[in-house]
Amino acid sequence: MNLYANDMAQPKGISENGMWACGSAFWSGNENQVGAINASKWNLETGERIYLVGEGDVSDALGINNDGTLVCGSYMNQPAYWSESDGLWHVLPLPRGASGAGDVYAMTIVGGDTIMAGFIYESNTKGKIVRWINGEVDNNNPFYQLILYEFLYQLFYLFLIQLFYQHL
Repeated sequence: MNLYANDMAQPKGISENGMWACGSAFWSGNENQVGAINASKWNLETGERIYLVGEGDVSDALGINNDGTLVCGSYMNQPAYWSESDGLWHVLPLPRGASGAGDVYAMTIVGGDTIMAGFIYESNTKGKIVRWINGEVDNNNPFYQLILYEFLYQLFYLFLIQLFYQHL
């Protein structure tokens, strides 16, 4: 089956069973508005394309589950997932202290839990890897713990420097 998209939509994810694909069109109308829009999913058996956003919404679809009912990616530049149960995008919470745009790149279902992994951009060169379980930040995520330990180490180091200078 050949699938066509008259808006240059590109597939970016495929379900593990190969039945669904997801992606988005990339629009660059002017230098102030560049990005992924018109997130979609495709049923690869029927060729049907289903748009996952309203007109003017900015979204990107990067991963999809086996029955096509959950899509992960971003909505309005925030990490999010789309659910067929209500037809809406749901923006995911950020870890404590995190800010910035982000994406959810992958998801899987393990033992009834939906696990998603993504990235929160803090600058052009820095960011945080985040894992969500059933829509909540996983604070036991080893990447998150490393960031927390690094932050605590830096606080301790600053405390030692301050203590040192107080005794001079």
